[in-house]
Order: sequence, then structure tokens, then C-alpha cells
Amino acid sequence: MQILFEFERETKNTVRFQEIHGAQELPIVGTLYVRKDTLSTLGYTSDRDILKVNISKEENA
Repeated sequence: MQILFEFERETKNTVRFQEIHGAQELPIVGTLYVRKDTLSTLGYTSDRDILKVNISKEENA
């Protein structure tokens, strides 16, 4: 499952993102906070960049 997030606002050490979903859909995650230093390692440079998050279930070993 892939979920897209758009910039909402900056806090002191993080950036807050809001999930992008259709008007008739309920959000899966909602709000996501990501540390600024983590975003820089991903190459995030602009509040116009969209984050794509993958969620999957890991099988038990």
C-alpha cells in the first residue's frame, strides 16, 4: 500500500505532512511528522515535494 503526503507546516525539528486522499475517502494515516535531518538524507528540498510512504505487512519468520 502506498500513501502520499503533502507539506503542511514546519516545526522546530520536524516537518508535518498531511495525507493526500480523495474527498470521499477516510485517511489511512492522517498526519505524519518526519525529522528534518531525515528528510535531507532523502533529498527533500521543497515544501512542494510529495512524500510517498509504503506500508506492508511482514511475514513472521
